[in-house]
Amino acid sequence: MTNWSQGALLQTGNAMDLALQGEGFFTIDTFRGRRYTRQGNFALDGRGRLVTQAGDPVLDASGAHILVDDKRFEVRPDGVYFLDGVETGRLAVVNPRGQGMLIKEGESLFAPAPGARFRASGAAVSQGYQERSNVNPVMEMSAMLQALRAYEANQRAVTAQDETLDTLISQVGRFG
Repeated sequence: MTNWSQGALLQTGNAMDLALQGEGFFTIDTFRGRRYTRQGNFALDGRGRLVTQAGDPVLDASGAHILVDDKRFEVRPDGVYFLDGVETGRLAVVNPRGQGMLIKEGESLFAPAPGARFRASGAAVSQGYQERSNVNPVMEMSAMLQALRAYEANQRAVTAQDETLDTLISQVGRFG
């Protein structure tokens, strides 16, 4: 089950790290088509493009790859980005229209469901930050321990029933 709540932001100071505050997804160009992610730990590839850790280019609102080269890269909270102080474009940050429009694909990518439609997102972009996991490890560990205890209790019940049947069969065989 995917938890859609936002995780806490961690300041990294890296200009290529981008985090979204609010609902929305970065748009990524992959060999399978457009995909969507909240994981904004981007980097530059050998061609100077802004890419994911897997090497997939990040798209701007016009659908073009973001070419940074060796320029100073700055992003405003509204997603408008600047190269060497010159306004160059806007990040493609989108929201699906309705529930069930995204299909989980791997660890951090989402594919559009058939017929999915998207709109521009109002999420604020924070440069120099990464969004941390939204999973609460204490609660998850507690749930895992509860499941383990339930499994062990069921295992003991099955063992006790097996021993009872074994005793019954051995006694019937002796008196029969």
